Amino acid sequence: MSGKITGALEVLGTEWHITLFFCDAEKLGKFRTSNKESVCEIIDVQYWEHVDLTVLILKSDLINERHNYYKSLGYGYDYEFIPHATVGKGNLVDKYSGEIGTAYFIGNEYVRSF
Repeated sequence: MSGKITGALEVLGTEWHITLFFCDAEKLGKFRTSNKESVCEIIDVQYWEHVDLTVLILKSDLINERHNYYKSLGYGYDYEFIPHATVGKGNLVDKYSGEIGTAYFIGNEYVRSF
């Protein structure tokens, strides 16, 4: 059975996650992949009109390290890779602009296919 596969880091203490890769998959399921944790900083809030979502743009060495790891294994990203966490549908930039400069712990990395 085939579908899509994605890998992500959770933004600890929130409902947010950071997608590290997203592409076609041959098998379906979910599994943990790394126990690393780190800190990420919110550096911008953007409304992505083409998908009608507001995202927090994040900066973290761990995000880039884990994305590059999956890339080295051949797992791609169907879109341009911009480290981000989606916070909601619609333009919520004003609601989240106060988050710029805030740091969050990230970890609990997982991979799932669907």
